[in-house]
Amino acid sequence: MGWVSSGREDQARIRAQSAVSSALEKLPAAEAGQRTWDRLREQLDEPAVERIARITGALSESQRLIAELQAEVDTKLAAVERLRAEEEQNRQLAAMREEEAEAVRRLLRTTIESAHDELRAGLEHERDDLRVRLQELQSALDGMRESSRKDQIRFFVYGVGVSIPIGILINIFV
Repeated sequence: MGWVSSGREDQARIRAQSAVSSALEKLPAAEAGQRTWDRLREQLDEPAVERIARITGALSESQRLIAELQAEVDTKLAAVERLRAEEEQNRQLAAMREEEAEAVRRLLRTTIESAHDELRAGLEHERDDLRVRLQELQSALDGMRESSRKDQIRFFVYGVGVSIPIGILINIFV
């Protein structure tokens, strides 16, 4: 069935066109508005079958664009899912690495503590050895002092014992 318009609709359309036309002429962008209005007027003047065909073409084009957009969205969603899976895998690896790092820290701590204990035991043993040696040296030194005093007294007595007879002999012969 074709498009049929009544006389009233035509008059209303003409009045609306003239009102819009006069309003557009008063705007600063009246020239752009006039071009738009001219296009609208051409569209109103074109037959309904042509408009329907043009609209159908536009709908077909929009369906094609929607299908392209949907394909693009699906591709991006797949990429997002891959990234999420990769992120989860990276988190698991990070957790495993954290566990490995903690194990290494514990191993190092244990190794360092055992080495520290060994060093401490070795140092204590050496300190004990040094104390024993020091005591031995102190005893030897005390013994040497005592023998040195005895030697000094002995030399004094020998000196006195020898020098008096020599002095007497010198006095006799001189």
